[in-house]
Amino acid sequence: MRALVTGGAGFIGGHLVERLVKQDWDVMVFDSFERASPETLKTLPSEAELRRIDIRDLKSMKRYVDDVDVIFHLAALTDVVESEVKKDEYWNVNVMGTE
Repeated sequence: MRALVTGGAGFIGGHLVERLVKQDWDVMVFDSFERASPETLKTLPSEAELRRIDIRDLKSMKRYVDDVDVIFHLAALTDVVESEVKKDEYWNVNVMGTE
């Protein structure tokens, strides 16, 4: 099976990528990598195909989604305090990026 994991460099996404690769899945990761922790990046399996793609970039996303069997959509901005200051950015990523 071929999986796409959006937010695959995040805490939960990174663990999912690890598990899928261990189960012999072919895994592609979409992430902006802007907020990925160095610890998570170190643990991402080398077998995973990493792509620096912002989920708001529909054109880039469309190039790859037809080649996967399943999409795990975990990309999101999650800082509650920051979300009060950057409401538009959080709306665009967390809501519009899911459309």
